[in-house]
Amino acid sequence: MQLDLVPEIVVLGLTVAALYGMLPVAIVLTYRISRTIGFVHGGIAIFGALVYSYLVRGPADGDAAHFGHNDAIIGTTPAILIAIAAGAAVGIGFGALVMSRWMAELPGMTLTVISIAGLLVIGNLSGYYIRPGGLSITPSPFGDGGTRIGDVVVTNHRLAALLILCALVAALALFLSRTYTGLAIRAIADDVEASVWCGAKLRLIGTGVYGASGAIAALGGAMYAAAVAEPVDGILLLLVRGMLIAVVGGLRSLPLALAGAVLYGILETALVVGFFGDVSAGGREVTLSCALLALIVIAARVRKESFFLLERRQA
Repeated sequence: MQLDLVPEIVVLGLTVAALYGMLPVAIVLTYRISRTIGFVHGGIAIFGALVYSYLVRGPADGDAAHFGHNDAIIGTTPAILIAIAAGAAVGIGFGALVMSRWMAELPGMTLTVISIAGLLVIGNLSGYYIRPGGLSITPSPFGDGGTRIGDVVVTNHRLAALLILCALVAALALFLSRTYTGLAIRAIADDVEASVWCGAKLRLIGTGVYGASGAIAALGGAMYAAAVAEPVDGILLLLVRGMLIAVVGGLRSLPLALAGAVLYGILETALVVGFFGDVSAGGREVTLSCALLALIVIAARVRKESFFLLERRQA
């Protein structure tokens, strides 16, 4: 082990966690309100990534003269705001559908299948109709510069992603514990029928939560698009990892999900830089998957509950 790399691994791991941590936040929010797994957020993340890329890179026209050049429609800041708003609109639309009186009473498994259908429909339609051109790397809304932290230079984009994620989790924690709507969301998560009897507006609140989580998913997709060359292919893997990270928090705890993202990001960075020696790409994936599984079990022990037993009691 190269112990001298530990500070650099921690810093870089935190920035990696920022990219992995946004989708789990969206997944946790919708699970708390509907008790379904939010596969649809993968489709919204793809949609947000493509909308942002299209606005800052322009359309793909097939002209070789434009290869390597961005024909931006608007600047990066308004583009990411539009992508977030578009994600919120899609989330509201999907939330209004699944929280309607015709679908809200369906079994959780059925709603989860509908969420998978939402992922496929939104993701495929976005990929078919929204085709960005220009460079394969999408410009960042935070510029191309970097910030030195110790001996490591972190790009402004990844540092901003980390700060946004921390601020988002802190704001949501305060919202859920200090506001009437936040307390209503927590009450719905604990007991749907009792909360409705006490006056909680399930459909209105549920649709709003889907809108907020859709905005977060679109933000995560746009930030990911500005960090990697092929965001659409990577977002599906990002979704799978995001779901596993969300399970670390029992699909209900934002702080535990954030902690899971941090540990995952640090471990992935350590494997990539060779902290444990030369590890193949396949070996890294196996190690990361086993580590996530162990983290899920440990977190369940700490919470003194089993996710599967919880689901059985609610069924």
